[in-house]
Amino acid sequence: MLRLLFYLFAVVVLPGAAQQLVTVSSELNISSCPITYFGQKYERLYVNLTSENFVICFNGFYDPQSKGNCVLGPKGESAVFKIGVKNPALEQEIHRNLPTITNSMECFVEITTNVSFAS
Repeated sequence: MLRLLFYLFAVVVLPGAAQQLVTVSSELNISSCPITYFGQKYERLYVNLTSENFVICFNGFYDPQSKGNCVLGPKGESAVFKIGVKNPALEQEIHRNLPTITNSMECFVEITTNVSFAS
């Protein structure tokens, strides 16, 4: 379910998929697949790899004092960032697991980390 939260999607068709390895805090251009989050359209993501967390923010880099408009995940050493084209199987999985999302997916932004969970 956590991985589903990192699949953020919009309504722009892309010609193909692009992938980028992120090992330091980075500003990512997602204008080819902008994200609408709580009614606001975002064309950039700010990714931080802190000593405690992996953080994706919408309004600038993570500030622990203000916390900002961010999604926090477990710490990892790196992350892979990918913009992909419409994927009907992924769209169906998201709609099944998150039924409040009803709009159509035309593209997606995927960010995965190399976090390994201890058992």
